[in-house]
Amino acid sequence: MPSEGAFGTKVFVFTDDLDVTNRMFFNLLDAEGQDSRGRLDPYRHQQGSLANLRATSLADEGRRFTFGQSWKLCEDLGHELRSQTHVRVGRVSSQDSGVDVGAEVIVATAALELGFNDPDVGAILQHKAPRESAAFIQRKGRAGRGREMRPWTVVVLSDFGRDRLAYQGYDLLFDPELRPRDLPLGNRHVLKMQAAYACMDWIAFSLGGNPAGHFWRDASRPACEIDSLHWREQTRRRQHEAEQLLERVLAGGDELNHLTEWLRRALRLSEEEVSALLWGAPRALMTAVLPTLHRRLSTQWLHGAIVGGEHHQRYHPLSEFIPPTLFSELNLPEVTIFAALGVSDDEEYFSMTVSKALREFAPGRISRRFGITHGLSRHWLPASRSVRMPSEPPGPISTNTRPLTGVVPSMSNIRM
Repeated sequence: MPSEGAFGTKVFVFTDDLDVTNRMFFNLLDAEGQDSRGRLDPYRHQQGSLANLRATSLADEGRRFTFGQSWKLCEDLGHELRSQTHVRVGRVSSQDSGVDVGAEVIVATAALELGFNDPDVGAILQHKAPRESAAFIQRKGRAGRGREMRPWTVVVLSDFGRDRLAYQGYDLLFDPELRPRDLPLGNRHVLKMQAAYACMDWIAFSLGGNPAGHFWRDASRPACEIDSLHWREQTRRRQHEAEQLLERVLAGGDELNHLTEWLRRALRLSEEEVSALLWGAPRALMTAVLPTLHRRLSTQWLHGAIVGGEHHQRYHPLSEFIPPTLFSELNLPEVTIFAALGVSDDEEYFSMTVSKALREFAPGRISRRFGITHGLSRHWLPASRSVRMPSEPPGPISTNTRPLTGVVPSMSNIRM
Protein backbone atom coordinates (compact mmCIF):
# COMPACT_ATOMS: atom_id res chain seq x y z
CA MET A 1 0.00 0.00 0.00
CA PRO A 2 1.48 3.42 -0.93
CA SER A 3 0.60 4.94 2.45
CA GLU A 4 2.42 2.13 4.31
CA GLY A 5 -0.47 1.72 6.72
CA ALA A 6 -1.14 5.37 7.45
CA PHE A 7 -4.52 5.14 5.70
CA GLY A 8 -6.93 2.24 5.67
CA THR A 9 -8.64 0.47 2.81
CA LYS A 10 -12.21 0.30 4.17
CA VAL A 11 -14.92 2.82 5.06
CA PHE A 12 -17.80 2.37 7.52
CA VAL A 13 -20.87 4.55 6.84
CA PHE A 14 -23.12 4.86 9.90
CA THR A 15 -26.77 5.90 9.89
CA ASP A 16 -29.46 5.88 12.58
CA ASP A 17 -32.43 5.00 10.40
CA LEU A 18 -33.10 1.75 8.51
CA ASP A 19 -34.88 3.64 5.74
CA VAL A 20 -31.74 5.73 5.13
CA THR A 21 -29.51 2.67 5.50
CA ASN A 22 -31.30 0.74 2.76
CA ARG A 23 -31.47 3.77 0.47
CA MET A 24 -27.75 4.47 0.84
CA PHE A 25 -26.77 0.83 0.41
CA PHE A 26 -28.61 0.35 -2.88
CA ASN A 27 -27.56 3.80 -4.14
CA LEU A 28 -23.92 2.89 -3.55
CA LEU A 29 -24.39 -0.42 -5.36
CA ASP A 30 -25.86 1.48 -8.31
CA ALA A 31 -22.99 3.99 -8.26
CA GLU A 32 -20.54 1.09 -8.40
CA GLY A 33 -22.27 -0.38 -11.46
CA GLN A 34 -23.87 -3.30 -9.61
CA ASP A 35 -27.39 -4.66 -9.32
CA SER A 36 -29.28 -5.25 -6.07
CA ARG A 37 -27.39 -8.51 -5.47
CA GLY A 38 -23.97 -6.96 -5.84
CA ARG A 39 -23.31 -8.30 -9.34
CA LEU A 40 -21.91 -6.22 -12.19
CA ASP A 41 -24.71 -4.82 -14.34
CA PRO A 42 -23.25 -4.21 -17.84
CA TYR A 43 -26.66 -3.41 -19.33
CA ARG A 44 -27.21 -0.34 -17.16
CA HIS A 45 -23.57 0.54 -16.39
CA GLN A 46 -21.23 -0.29 -19.24
CA GLN A 47 -18.37 1.62 -17.65
CA GLY A 48 -18.75 -0.15 -14.31
CA SER A 49 -18.30 2.24 -11.41
CA LEU A 50 -19.04 5.93 -11.89
CA ALA A 51 -15.50 6.57 -10.62
CA ASN A 52 -14.18 5.08 -13.87
CA LEU A 53 -15.44 8.17 -15.70
CA ARG A 54 -12.70 10.16 -13.91
CA ALA A 55 -9.80 7.95 -15.02
CA THR A 56 -6.65 9.70 -16.23
CA SER A 57 -6.52 7.42 -19.27
CA LEU A 58 -9.60 9.08 -20.81
CA ALA A 59 -9.18 11.66 -23.59
CA ASP A 60 -10.53 14.68 -21.71
CA GLU A 61 -8.29 14.25 -18.66
CA GLY A 62 -6.68 17.69 -19.02
CA ARG A 63 -10.01 19.49 -19.18
CA ARG A 64 -11.45 17.51 -16.27
CA PHE A 65 -8.35 18.23 -14.19
CA THR A 66 -8.97 21.97 -14.69
CA PHE A 67 -12.50 21.63 -13.31
CA GLY A 68 -11.54 19.33 -10.44
CA GLN A 69 -12.95 16.13 -11.96
CA SER A 70 -9.69 14.18 -12.10
CA TRP A 71 -9.27 11.38 -9.60
CA LYS A 72 -5.55 10.86 -10.17
CA LEU A 73 -5.01 10.70 -6.42
CA CYS A 74 -7.18 7.58 -6.24
CA GLU A 75 -5.04 5.93 -8.87
CA ASP A 76 -1.89 6.98 -7.02
CA LEU A 77 -3.24 5.18 -3.95
CA GLY A 78 -3.60 1.97 -5.92
CA HIS A 79 -7.17 2.03 -7.25
CA GLU A 80 -7.64 1.00 -10.86
CA LEU A 81 -10.16 3.19 -12.66
CA ARG A 82 -10.99 1.14 -15.69
CA SER A 83 -14.04 -0.57 -17.18
CA GLN A 84 -15.62 -3.36 -15.11
CA THR A 85 -13.87 -2.35 -11.88
CA HIS A 86 -15.90 -1.54 -8.79
CA VAL A 87 -15.84 -1.28 -5.03
CA ARG A 88 -17.45 -4.05 -3.00
CA VAL A 89 -20.32 -2.67 -0.86
CA GLY A 90 -21.78 -4.35 2.22
CA ARG A 91 -24.51 -3.66 4.75
CA VAL A 92 -24.89 -4.43 8.46
CA SER A 93 -28.13 -3.88 10.35
CA SER A 94 -30.68 -5.76 12.42
CA GLN A 95 -32.06 -7.06 9.10
CA ASP A 96 -28.76 -8.71 8.09
CA SER A 97 -26.66 -11.53 9.48
CA GLY A 98 -22.91 -11.21 9.82
CA VAL A 99 -20.39 -8.82 8.28
CA ASP A 100 -18.93 -9.07 4.79
CA VAL A 101 -15.25 -8.87 5.68
CA GLY A 102 -14.33 -8.46 2.01
CA ALA A 103 -16.43 -5.31 1.53
CA GLU A 104 -14.55 -2.04 1.10
CA VAL A 105 -17.56 0.14 2.01
CA ILE A 106 -20.03 -1.03 4.68
CA VAL A 107 -23.25 0.85 5.40
CA ALA A 108 -24.21 0.13 8.99
CA THR A 109 -26.47 1.02 11.87
CA ALA A 110 -25.79 0.74 15.58
CA ALA A 111 -25.42 -3.02 15.02
CA LEU A 112 -21.74 -2.44 14.10
CA GLU A 113 -20.82 -0.09 16.93
CA LEU A 114 -19.43 -2.79 19.23
CA GLY A 115 -17.70 -6.14 19.00
CA PHE A 116 -16.18 -5.93 15.51
CA ASN A 117 -12.59 -4.78 15.08
CA ASP A 118 -11.24 -4.58 11.54
CA PRO A 119 -7.66 -3.26 11.27
CA ASP A 120 -8.23 -2.14 7.66
CA VAL A 121 -10.93 0.46 8.47
CA GLY A 122 -9.42 3.90 7.88
CA ALA A 123 -12.45 6.19 7.68
CA ILE A 124 -15.83 6.60 9.37
CA LEU A 125 -18.67 8.56 7.79
CA GLN A 126 -21.55 9.55 10.07
CA HIS A 127 -24.78 10.45 8.25
CA LYS A 128 -26.68 13.13 10.21
CA ALA A 129 -26.04 14.07 13.83
CA PRO A 130 -25.42 11.08 16.08
CA ARG A 131 -28.15 10.49 18.63
CA GLU A 132 -25.76 9.82 21.51
CA SER A 133 -22.21 10.95 22.15
CA ALA A 134 -21.26 7.59 23.60
CA ALA A 135 -22.46 5.80 20.46
CA PHE A 136 -20.54 8.23 18.25
CA ILE A 137 -17.35 7.55 20.19
CA GLN A 138 -17.82 3.83 19.60
CA ARG A 139 -18.36 4.46 15.89
CA LYS A 140 -15.23 6.59 15.61
CA GLY A 141 -13.32 3.83 17.34
CA ARG A 142 -14.01 1.39 14.48
CA ALA A 143 -11.29 3.17 12.45
CA GLY A 144 -7.62 3.42 13.27
CA ARG A 145 -7.15 0.11 15.07
CA GLY A 146 -3.46 0.14 14.16
CA ARG A 147 -1.08 2.60 15.81
CA GLU A 148 0.47 3.66 12.52
CA MET A 149 -2.91 4.55 10.98
CA ARG A 150 -4.25 8.10 10.76
CA PRO A 151 -8.02 7.60 10.58
CA TRP A 152 -10.59 10.03 9.23
CA THR A 153 -14.00 10.87 10.70
CA VAL A 154 -16.53 12.76 8.57
CA VAL A 155 -19.94 13.94 9.81
CA VAL A 156 -22.50 14.95 7.16
CA LEU A 157 -25.09 17.40 8.52
CA SER A 158 -28.05 19.34 7.22
CA ASP A 159 -29.21 22.87 8.11
CA PHE A 160 -32.10 21.82 10.31
CA GLY A 161 -32.97 20.43 13.74
CA ARG A 162 -30.39 18.38 15.59
CA ASP A 163 -27.98 18.65 12.67
CA ARG A 164 -27.77 22.43 13.02
CA LEU A 165 -27.23 22.19 16.77
CA ALA A 166 -24.50 19.59 16.23
CA TYR A 167 -22.79 21.84 13.69
CA GLN A 168 -22.87 24.83 16.02
CA GLY A 169 -21.43 22.70 18.82
CA TYR A 170 -19.05 20.66 16.68
CA ASP A 171 -16.44 20.57 19.44
CA LEU A 172 -18.78 18.40 21.54
CA LEU A 173 -18.73 15.74 18.83
CA PHE A 174 -15.01 15.12 19.23
CA ASP A 175 -14.54 16.09 22.89
CA PRO A 176 -17.83 15.28 24.63
CA GLU A 177 -18.61 15.03 28.32
CA LEU A 178 -20.14 11.65 29.04
CA ARG A 179 -22.28 11.24 32.09
CA PRO A 180 -21.87 8.01 34.06
CA ARG A 181 -24.53 5.43 33.25
CA ASP A 182 -25.62 2.47 35.31
CA LEU A 183 -26.86 -0.81 33.93
CA PRO A 184 -30.28 -1.67 35.43
CA LEU A 185 -29.20 -5.15 36.50
CA GLY A 186 -31.79 -5.25 39.26
CA ASN A 187 -34.68 -3.92 37.19
CA ARG A 188 -37.60 -6.33 37.59
CA HIS A 189 -38.79 -5.97 33.97
CA VAL A 190 -35.29 -6.66 32.62
CA LEU A 191 -34.96 -9.67 34.91
CA LYS A 192 -38.26 -11.09 33.66
CA MET A 193 -37.05 -10.91 30.08
CA GLN A 194 -33.79 -12.60 31.09
CA ALA A 195 -35.79 -15.23 32.98
CA ALA A 196 -37.84 -15.94 29.84
CA TYR A 197 -34.60 -16.50 27.93
CA ALA A 198 -33.34 -18.79 30.71
CA CYS A 199 -36.60 -20.79 30.58
CA MET A 200 -36.09 -21.41 26.87
CA ASP A 201 -32.56 -22.65 27.62
CA TRP A 202 -33.87 -24.94 30.37
CA ILE A 203 -36.52 -26.46 28.12
CA ALA A 204 -33.97 -27.11 25.36
CA PHE A 205 -31.57 -28.65 27.90
CA SER A 206 -34.30 -30.82 29.43
CA LEU A 207 -35.46 -32.13 26.06
CA GLY A 208 -31.95 -33.21 25.11
CA GLY A 209 -31.03 -33.99 21.53
CA ASN A 210 -33.44 -36.81 20.72
CA PRO A 211 -34.77 -36.01 18.22
CA ALA A 212 -32.19 -33.41 17.22
CA GLY A 213 -33.52 -29.95 16.60
CA HIS A 214 -33.63 -26.31 17.64
CA PHE A 215 -36.22 -25.47 20.28
CA TRP A 216 -35.94 -21.71 19.68
CA ARG A 217 -37.16 -22.33 16.15
CA ASP A 218 -39.74 -24.91 17.28
CA ALA A 219 -41.29 -22.38 19.66
CA SER A 220 -41.56 -19.76 16.92
CA ARG A 221 -44.00 -21.32 14.45
CA PRO A 222 -46.39 -24.26 13.97
CA ALA A 223 -45.06 -27.44 12.39
CA CYS A 224 -47.62 -27.23 9.58
CA GLU A 225 -45.62 -24.41 7.96
CA ILE A 226 -42.66 -26.72 7.28
CA ASP A 227 -42.63 -28.05 3.72
CA SER A 228 -40.64 -31.23 4.31
CA LEU A 229 -42.77 -34.05 5.74
CA HIS A 230 -39.80 -35.52 7.63
CA TRP A 231 -38.82 -32.27 9.34
CA ARG A 232 -42.46 -31.43 9.99
CA GLU A 233 -42.90 -34.70 11.92
CA GLN A 234 -39.63 -34.20 13.78
CA THR A 235 -40.63 -30.67 14.76
CA ARG A 236 -44.09 -31.76 15.91
CA ARG A 237 -42.55 -34.51 18.01
CA ARG A 238 -40.21 -32.07 19.75
CA GLN A 239 -43.07 -29.62 20.27
CA HIS A 240 -45.19 -32.39 21.82
CA GLU A 241 -42.40 -33.34 24.23
CA ALA A 242 -41.96 -29.69 25.22
CA GLU A 243 -45.73 -29.42 25.70
CA GLN A 244 -45.70 -32.38 28.12
CA LEU A 245 -42.72 -30.93 29.99
CA LEU A 246 -44.52 -27.62 30.43
CA GLU A 247 -47.62 -29.44 31.71
CA ARG A 248 -45.53 -31.02 34.48
CA VAL A 249 -43.95 -27.66 35.33
CA LEU A 250 -47.31 -25.90 35.56
CA ALA A 251 -48.63 -28.74 37.76
CA GLY A 252 -45.78 -28.24 40.23
CA GLY A 253 -43.46 -30.93 41.50
CA ASP A 254 -39.91 -31.88 40.58
CA GLU A 255 -39.84 -30.12 37.19
CA LEU A 256 -40.82 -26.80 38.79
CA ASN A 257 -38.10 -27.27 41.41
CA HIS A 258 -35.57 -27.98 38.68
CA LEU A 259 -36.60 -24.86 36.76
CA THR A 260 -36.44 -22.74 39.90
CA GLU A 261 -32.92 -23.94 40.67
CA TRP A 262 -31.90 -23.36 37.04
CA LEU A 263 -33.13 -19.76 37.19
CA ARG A 264 -31.42 -19.15 40.53
CA ARG A 265 -28.07 -20.34 39.20
CA ALA A 266 -28.36 -18.82 35.71
CA LEU A 267 -29.37 -15.35 36.93
CA ARG A 268 -27.54 -15.52 40.28
CA LEU A 269 -30.60 -14.52 42.27
CA SER A 270 -31.93 -15.39 45.68
CA GLU A 271 -34.92 -17.69 46.18
CA GLU A 272 -37.14 -14.70 46.98
CA GLU A 273 -36.16 -12.93 43.75
CA VAL A 274 -36.76 -16.06 41.67
CA SER A 275 -40.17 -16.50 43.32
CA ALA A 276 -41.08 -12.94 42.29
CA LEU A 277 -40.13 -13.74 38.69
CA LEU A 278 -42.21 -16.90 38.73
CA TRP A 279 -45.38 -15.47 40.27
CA GLY A 280 -45.24 -11.67 40.39
CA ALA A 281 -47.33 -9.74 37.84
CA PRO A 282 -46.99 -8.52 35.14
CA ARG A 283 -45.58 -11.13 32.73
CA ALA A 284 -44.91 -13.72 35.43
CA LEU A 285 -43.39 -16.98 34.23
CA MET A 286 -45.94 -19.31 35.84
CA THR A 287 -49.05 -17.26 35.06
CA ALA A 288 -48.23 -15.73 31.67
CA VAL A 289 -45.03 -16.85 29.88
CA LEU A 290 -45.16 -20.64 30.27
CA PRO A 291 -48.96 -20.96 29.89
CA THR A 292 -48.77 -18.94 26.65
CA LEU A 293 -45.99 -21.13 25.29
CA HIS A 294 -47.87 -24.30 26.33
CA ARG A 295 -51.06 -23.14 24.65
CA ARG A 296 -49.33 -22.33 21.39
CA LEU A 297 -47.47 -25.64 21.28
CA SER A 298 -50.55 -27.68 22.11
CA THR A 299 -52.92 -25.89 19.70
CA GLN A 300 -50.32 -25.11 17.00
CA TRP A 301 -51.02 -21.39 17.22
CA LEU A 302 -54.74 -21.94 16.72
CA HIS A 303 -56.78 -18.77 16.18
CA GLY A 304 -60.47 -19.37 15.83
CA ALA A 305 -60.67 -22.38 13.51
CA ILE A 306 -57.38 -21.65 11.70
CA VAL A 307 -54.24 -23.57 12.67
CA GLY A 308 -51.33 -21.15 12.67
CA GLY A 309 -53.69 -18.19 12.60
CA GLU A 310 -52.30 -16.62 15.78
CA HIS A 311 -49.63 -14.00 15.16
CA HIS A 312 -46.11 -15.47 15.14
CA GLN A 313 -42.69 -14.66 13.73
CA ARG A 314 -39.97 -17.00 12.55
CA TYR A 315 -37.01 -17.28 14.93
CA HIS A 316 -38.77 -15.05 17.46
CA PRO A 317 -40.71 -17.05 20.07
CA LEU A 318 -42.83 -15.37 22.73
CA SER A 319 -42.55 -11.93 21.17
CA GLU A 320 -44.65 -10.45 24.02
CA PHE A 321 -42.07 -11.53 26.60
CA ILE A 322 -38.71 -11.78 24.75
CA PRO A 323 -37.16 -9.07 22.53
CA PRO A 324 -35.72 -10.41 19.25
CA THR A 325 -32.25 -8.90 19.82
CA LEU A 326 -30.27 -7.71 22.83
CA PHE A 327 -30.99 -3.98 22.59
CA SER A 328 -34.34 -4.05 20.78
CA GLU A 329 -37.67 -3.13 22.32
CA LEU A 330 -40.12 -5.64 23.70
CA ASN A 331 -42.77 -6.45 21.13
CA LEU A 332 -45.84 -5.04 22.82
CA PRO A 333 -49.04 -5.23 20.74
CA GLU A 334 -49.05 -1.66 19.44
CA VAL A 335 -48.73 -1.61 15.63
CA THR A 336 -48.10 -4.56 13.31
CA ILE A 337 -46.93 -3.94 9.74
CA PHE A 338 -47.72 -6.49 7.03
CA ALA A 339 -45.31 -5.91 4.15
CA ALA A 340 -44.51 -7.88 1.00
CA LEU A 341 -40.72 -8.01 0.66
CA GLY A 342 -40.49 -9.45 -2.85
CA VAL A 343 -42.40 -10.05 -6.06
CA SER A 344 -44.56 -12.78 -4.48
CA ASP A 345 -47.66 -12.21 -2.39
CA ASP A 346 -45.99 -13.56 0.77
CA GLU A 347 -45.99 -11.06 3.62
CA GLU A 348 -43.66 -10.57 6.56
CA TYR A 349 -44.76 -9.27 9.95
CA PHE A 350 -43.02 -6.37 11.66
CA SER A 351 -43.99 -4.81 14.97
CA MET A 352 -43.37 -1.17 15.79
CA THR A 353 -44.30 1.29 18.49
CA VAL A 354 -47.08 3.74 17.73
CA SER A 355 -44.75 6.75 17.55
CA LYS A 356 -42.30 5.01 15.23
CA ALA A 357 -45.07 3.72 12.96
CA LEU A 358 -46.65 7.17 12.66
CA ARG A 359 -43.28 8.70 11.82
CA GLU A 360 -42.17 5.99 9.38
CA PHE A 361 -45.46 5.32 7.60
CA ALA A 362 -47.36 8.57 7.69
CA PRO A 363 -49.96 8.43 4.90
CA GLY A 364 -48.27 9.38 1.65
CA ARG A 365 -44.69 8.81 2.88
CA ILE A 366 -42.71 6.18 0.98
CA SER A 367 -40.24 4.24 3.13
CA ARG A 368 -37.50 1.75 2.36
CA ARG A 369 -37.19 0.56 5.93
CA PHE A 370 -38.21 -2.94 4.83
CA GLY A 371 -36.68 -2.66 1.35
CA ILE A 372 -34.08 -5.30 2.13
CA THR A 373 -33.73 -7.55 -0.89
CA HIS A 374 -34.10 -5.24 -3.89
CA GLY A 375 -33.13 -1.71 -4.77
CA LEU A 376 -36.65 -0.89 -5.98
CA SER A 377 -38.46 -2.33 -2.97
CA ARG A 378 -40.37 0.32 -1.02
CA HIS A 379 -43.59 0.52 0.96
CA TRP A 380 -46.21 3.08 1.87
CA LEU A 381 -49.61 3.45 3.48
CA PRO A 382 -51.82 5.15 0.88
CA ALA A 383 -53.84 8.14 2.01
CA SER A 384 -57.58 7.48 1.98
CA ARG A 385 -59.59 9.47 -0.56
CA SER A 386 -62.77 9.27 1.49
CA VAL A 387 -63.49 11.80 4.21
CA ARG A 388 -65.25 10.55 7.34
CA MET A 389 -67.56 12.87 9.20
CA PRO A 390 -66.65 13.50 12.84
CA SER A 391 -69.88 11.79 13.98
CA GLU A 392 -68.97 8.52 12.26
CA PRO A 393 -67.10 5.91 14.32
CA PRO A 394 -63.57 5.09 13.17
CA GLY A 395 -63.24 1.91 11.16
CA PRO A 396 -60.33 -0.51 10.58
CA ILE A 397 -57.57 0.43 8.19
CA SER A 398 -57.87 -1.61 5.01
CA THR A 399 -55.57 -1.14 2.03
CA ASN A 400 -54.59 -3.12 -1.00
CA THR A 401 -51.51 -5.23 -0.22
CA ARG A 402 -50.84 -6.25 -3.81
CA PRO A 403 -48.44 -4.26 -6.00
CA LEU A 404 -49.94 -1.34 -7.86
CA THR A 405 -50.77 -1.95 -11.53
CA GLY A 406 -48.04 -0.79 -13.89
CA VAL A 407 -45.43 -0.35 -11.14
CA VAL A 408 -42.32 -2.44 -10.51
CA PRO A 409 -43.54 -5.61 -8.69
CA SER A 410 -41.36 -5.06 -5.63
CA MET A 411 -43.05 -1.74 -4.93
CA SER A 412 -46.13 -2.41 -2.82
CA ASN A 413 -48.51 -1.00 -0.28
CA ILE A 414 -48.58 -2.08 3.32
CA ARG A 415 -51.40 -2.63 5.75
CA MET A 416 -51.44 -2.07 9.46
